[in-house]
Amino acid sequence: MNDKSRFILWHWVVPSLIACTGFVLIRYWALDERLAMYFSINSTWPYKDNWWLVKVVHNFGHKLAIIAYALLFIYWAVYCIKGVRVQAIGYALTSIAVSVLAVNVCKTLLHFPCPWDAADSLGQLIPYAWRPTVAGCFPSGHASSGYAWMCFYYVAYSQPICRRLLLATAIAVGVGFGIAQQIRGAHFLSHDWLCAYLCWIIASVLFFIWPKPQAASSSVGYSSFSSTAAVG
Repeated sequence: MNDKSRFILWHWVVPSLIACTGFVLIRYWALDERLAMYFSINSTWPYKDNWWLVKVVHNFGHKLAIIAYALLFIYWAVYCIKGVRVQAIGYALTSIAVSVLAVNVCKTLLHFPCPWDAADSLGQLIPYAWRPTVAGCFPSGHASSGYAWMCFYYVAYSQPICRRLLLATAIAVGVGFGIAQQIRGAHFLSHDWLCAYLCWIIASVLFFIWPKPQAASSSVGYSSFSSTAAVG
């Protein structure tokens, strides 16, 4: 198996199998409904309008993500003005934008309800009922503000410790945002699970096709944005 085939196996195929298996198990064990009911009281979510969850975690967290993206764009633009191509940052900007856009397109097209809109006439939750009259809540939009930054795993691909730390940070932020929204009744567990997968697979595919400064294979098995070639 060559380096590209190995990359596809471990970064596309295996994560896809894990994502599918996880989704099946979440639905089989009704974890969406169980968690949603755990955070609710008589089909109402007492923390829906909680100041900390709404103003700080959701609104302020969203603004921080936008500011971080803007700063990253400015960094990239300054180098471009100088006539220097920062391919790794260009890749990250594209991956983040495509991930967030893809999640929002799915939310627009797929009219699956939030927990607070998912109760039927009997008061039972039906997470994947088609509800064209309510805002689409699938997959999780706010969690993508964290998960979209998993692309930095590939920005630092040639540095194992750094890439794992960046990946863990992005996942931690995504999980934090996701849990906050679940507590509010804004999303089900599977919404966050599939949001994370979507952001990961977009980052992986873009990294695979993105032009690299060096065509030669790196020590980690596939051509990457190395420290000496990040600016090319």
